[in-house]
Order: sequence, then structure tokens, then C-alpha cells
Amino acid sequence: MADINPMEHPPGTGQAADPLDWAAWYEETLDALVVQVEAAAIEWGLDPDGQPYVIEGQQRPAGVEYPLAMVLEFRKVRDDAASDRDEELHDINVNVSVFDRNDPRDYASNLRKTIAQMGAVQSSLYDDRSLDGTCEYLYVEETTAFELETERTDETVGSIDLRLKKEAKHPY
Repeated sequence: MADINPMEHPPGTGQAADPLDWAAWYEETLDALVVQVEAAAIEWGLDPDGQPYVIEGQQRPAGVEYPLAMVLEFRKVRDDAASDRDEELHDINVNVSVFDRNDPRDYASNLRKTIAQMGAVQSSLYDDRSLDGTCEYLYVEETTAFELETERTDETVGSIDLRLKKEAKHPY
């Protein structure tokens, strides 16, 4: 008689359980994050469809309008101390950066404007620290305001590093 592996056949079902859908696990959180960033009290530049420029990734399209935000990092790390085989806890490290064009001769105002934009995004994120229930909670670990050295020398960045805590529950 063959042994029945409970991981392949949950008790009482006679069928294999569907594995955790990791793509959906990531996407629901990224989608909710983008919604919260878009909700920040910033008059975002708009794409051709009239949507705020919150770009998922590191490539900016031609003709982009400012200010804009970019989700530059989305990295998951398993918390071994708080995880077991069936229920895992993960840290998702995310970087959201706000880019804007400013006056290259008015450094003090540029810094204050960049800090205000970082603060607006952080306030929006803290308005719903569960990102519509897609994670346990989030917190901002570090923020940095700086100017990029470019040919035009007028681009500023408000960089926000945040950490999300999220569970992954595995079926049998």
C-alpha cells in the first residue's frame, strides 16, 4: 500500500492543494502601494491617459512630466525566526523615490520642496499602513533628499525606504 503524502492530498479531499500564488501575493501589495503613493498630497505629473506618473521600475518614458514617483526596489526577505513551514513572515523592502525639476539656483527652496514631497508620500503611506489589508503593516526606515548631478542640474529626489511585513500562508 502506498503512503499518502498530506502535502499532496489534504485530509478529506483526495486532491492536491493548489500552491500559494506568489505572483498574486506580490502584485496585490505592489498595486496597493502604488494607489497609496498616488494618493499623496502632491500634484503629480500626468501620463497621456491622465494618470499620475507613478512608475513601477527604473525606466522613465520619453516626455515624462514632473513630479513623478518611481518604485525602484521591491525585495522580499523571509523572517526565519517568525516563520514555519505553513506560515511564513516576510519583510518586503521597497524604495519609492519622488523626482522633480527645480530651480538650480535656489538650493534651500529645492531642499524644502523635496522634503515636503517625501513627507506627503510618507503621510499617505501611514494613512493605511496595511495597504488595504495586503500586508501586516509598513513603516518607513529611512528618507533622503538630494539633488542629482545632471547636465541640467535641476533634478531633485526624495528617496523613501520602507519595510512591509507580510504573511504567506501555504495550503497543505
